[in-house]
Amino acid sequence: MDLGPRVDGAPASGPVARNVVLRPDVLDQLDCVTTQLVTLVCAPAGYGKSLAVASWLRDRGHDAAWTTLRPATIDAVGLWKTVIDALIASAPADAAALKTIRDVVALVPDETPAALASWIAGRGAPTILVIDDLHQIAQPETYAQILELVGAAGTGLHLVAITRHEPPWPLHRMRLDGILDQIGLDQLQFSEESAAELFHSLGLPMSRDDVALLTSRTEGWAAGLRLAAIGLREAPDRHEFAVTLSGRSGHIADYLIREISSRIPPLWHEFLNRICVVDEVSPNLAVALGGGPDSGALLERMAGANAFVYQVGTTGRYRLHPLLLDFLRSRRTPAQLAEMHSVAARWYVDNDQPLTALTHLTAGGEWATAGDLMVRHVASWTVCRSPIDFAALLEPIPREALLIEPGLAAGVAAARTMSGVADGVDELVEAAKAGIPRTVGAYRRRLKLLLDLVELGRRRWAGDLQSVLDASLEIPYSPAELAELGFTDWASMRNLLIANEGLCRLWLGEHDAADATLRSAVSDDLGRPIVLPILNARAHLALLQWSRGELTSAKELAEDVTDQGGAAGLTHSAQLAAAYTALAGVAFDRDFHDEADRWLDLASSAVAEPHLSFAVAVLRARLEWVRGDLAGVRSTLEGALAAIRRISTPPPQIAGAEAYFTALVATGVHTPRSHRPVRERSREQIPAAPLGSLRHRVDQLLTAVDQTPAPDAALPVLEEALVLAADDELRRPFLDRATRLRTLLTQRIAVGTQAAEFAHDLLARTAGHAAATTDPARGLFVPLSERELNVLQYLVGTMTTAEIAGALYVSVNTVKTHQRSIYQKLGASGRREAVAQARRLGFF
Repeated sequence: MDLGPRVDGAPASGPVARNVVLRPDVLDQLDCVTTQLVTLVCAPAGYGKSLAVASWLRDRGHDAAWTTLRPATIDAVGLWKTVIDALIASAPADAAALKTIRDVVALVPDETPAALASWIAGRGAPTILVIDDLHQIAQPETYAQILELVGAAGTGLHLVAITRHEPPWPLHRMRLDGILDQIGLDQLQFSEESAAELFHSLGLPMSRDDVALLTSRTEGWAAGLRLAAIGLREAPDRHEFAVTLSGRSGHIADYLIREISSRIPPLWHEFLNRICVVDEVSPNLAVALGGGPDSGALLERMAGANAFVYQVGTTGRYRLHPLLLDFLRSRRTPAQLAEMHSVAARWYVDNDQPLTALTHLTAGGEWATAGDLMVRHVASWTVCRSPIDFAALLEPIPREALLIEPGLAAGVAAARTMSGVADGVDELVEAAKAGIPRTVGAYRRRLKLLLDLVELGRRRWAGDLQSVLDASLEIPYSPAELAELGFTDWASMRNLLIANEGLCRLWLGEHDAADATLRSAVSDDLGRPIVLPILNARAHLALLQWSRGELTSAKELAEDVTDQGGAAGLTHSAQLAAAYTALAGVAFDRDFHDEADRWLDLASSAVAEPHLSFAVAVLRARLEWVRGDLAGVRSTLEGALAAIRRISTPPPQIAGAEAYFTALVATGVHTPRSHRPVRERSREQIPAAPLGSLRHRVDQLLTAVDQTPAPDAALPVLEEALVLAADDELRRPFLDRATRLRTLLTQRIAVGTQAAEFAHDLLARTAGHAAATTDPARGLFVPLSERELNVLQYLVGTMTTAEIAGALYVSVNTVKTHQRSIYQKLGASGRREAVAQARRLGFF
């Protein structure tokens, strides 16, 4: 930026730059200048402090006296001379009076604040004074004289102090007294939207993803973004430049050398070089890295000075700007970095932070130590965080190191298996097994057990559930056994084994045992935000509840699982697939087809296990069937059946479903509402409805209704089914028999039912189902609307107009309006005649 002339030829008030992005939020915050005695604009170098203030002055049309301090003008005499020169430039009419004050500055600088305050008071108009680079001042007494001017001038002066670090003023008291506003780093950082606008103004339109990448990498640092723009203009591939941007990039490295590295004291520079190997540093870690006994005080001073060192909340830890970290690390030799990583790793191990220690061990090439640490902790790491993220964390480990060190090979194999990724796992397992003879003692036994867990996971993803169940029961999971082996997080391993046992029993049809085991898994409180086996167990428990017909509890539990998983960034994790399937099943059973579609799409994107994938396909095929899409049924099931046949031992209910749907597809022309015999004979649930469950009991009752030819005998059985299903809104078993039940539902409503609202709702839905084969509206000159059809179903029973309005969530007047229209269209004079005419036309 250069100081250039204003349009009117007067000296500039602040820096001038081209392609300035005027950010309304920053301008609005700077509006406080005209109502406040002191506005402190404080941020590290390059965050656009001066440009923001200058842009505000020009945009708002304010005149100001602007002075920029230089190293040669930082004593009291130099300060006041430059301030007075700036005042003369902004108020040339008062030049004589100001020059008089300037002449005596060198003689009695202590009297300057009072003299300037007197001049300001005599102006009769507020004066905006901007002191840029205030941090250049070193003497506390000079800072005190500036405050003296503020106090003496009162409301006639609005001081804007631009600085890289907070001045030694009593800021807490100034805030309390209401004389200070502060604009800092958080307000000056560029957002993605502002960064995109900046690149566009520079003739560099960027994709949204690349802008997000650059904004994140620079942390909204204005200078970093402008320097990146220079590099982008020169780069042959802009996306590649955005991906690889770092503090060692030419223009950014040059800026960091000139504005940061060369301007801080040598002691600070050496300190930063010693701690730059870690992303976050505490005073104790800084001491361990060679920062000296005063590391804590030094970190505090550097953070206060805005030297690109920031305190991390209230944790007592600090971090450096990522670009500064890149720059500093590029100045260290590989040997120096390896030694620093080794020191950091030992400190993290001693302070019970093994995962962070692992990253430093692998960065330093200490493969054997990293392998031992991996075997001890990988079970915890893979179940208490996203396995996909953890697998990505291990990607930098070279392939040759994985194949040589068995602990690393087994650990990476475990992480990939947990995330449902099979690529490269076979090679890693073989490498780990080949390395077992080189291990001894407890390490060997830990390694073997970890490989057993990997094998268990591989079999589960392959669908060999009986084998998984057998292995889960053979692997030791008592706290004593696991602790004796040296596993630090035996509770997570035990939970993993119990959860696997529970879901296997569920899919193998052992519903009671599955219920007990899954509840045992979810009852463990390991005191962590997210534990994947518990999440998976809860998802499968929701699936079991759905299969029982307990739709309300299944929905509540599955939604809780998806909410928790989504908050942890696991939306597409395999551990959530069962919950999505349960929610799809609930929506399908309640006849909410679009909602079922949405959950099935999520389940399809997350599912990794063939048995659950088949269940999702079957549920989608059933949805396509009720919609009359036979082609969709065929396509869905052919792919699902081809996949499921590759399982060596498919669960029994899946084998039954295979036979059922093979017959279903073979029925040929599809008439969904006529309910062909094959559909009436078999209604497989995936997993199958447990004997004695709510769903099973409802289905048995409705089968009895089907087999009872006399309506009088069938009606009490239908009533029992309605009452049983009403609370959970279990509609599917009734809708699957729509043709037979429509007439009986009408009669049941006419004589009265305890589940009146549920029965009316079913009658309306079964009327819609029958419409595909018989359209009674075709017999009318003016057909009934959808809302009128709904009201018509309620007219059959004994509900009052007010009760019908409550059931439909409309006003009584609305119901009466629909009634009048129905009577007119049916040619009826009243409710009873309208119902009789509707029956004759086939509405019921």
